[in-house]
Amino acid sequence: MKIRLMMAIGLSLCLLAACGDTEIPTETDYNQTMVNIGQDMKENAQGTMDIVNNASYSSFEEVYNDYSTRLANSYKESAKQLKEEIKNGDDMNALTDSCAEKVKQLDAIAKEGTETISGMASVNPGWEEDYSPYIQKLNNENMAYGSALNKVIMEK
Repeated sequence: MKIRLMMAIGLSLCLLAACGDTEIPTETDYNQTMVNIGQDMKENAQGTMDIVNNASYSSFEEVYNDYSTRLANSYKESAKQLKEEIKNGDDMNALTDSCAEKVKQLDAIAKEGTETISGMASVNPGWEEDYSPYIQKLNNENMAYGSALNKVIMEK
């Protein structure tokens, strides 16, 4: 009986020791995590500020017009390339992959445009004009162009 009790206690201690292998975060880990988050936020903010500072726009409408034109040009070129790929006999998987890449390019243009508009608004909050309609129009155009590219390969 004593032997069984001693074995049970020993086994329990082994199990407790095995469970103790997980590392408990220290205050230093927490502080470093917060520093890392702060650095990430700073880098993202710096990227937005770089876009704003490198742009010489005088209004949200001017930014919208520029990026809207960029979206239209990218769409035209992408649709032309997809039609060539269809004509060359690319299979549906290749066409789908190509289309997805082209939609990503459109997304990147729209994202840069919306970041520029948002950045301008944050740099000069005194502007009385509301910037959100321009962001919404730019995003709507982006989605329409993406849908149109998908339609090109679906009508194959």
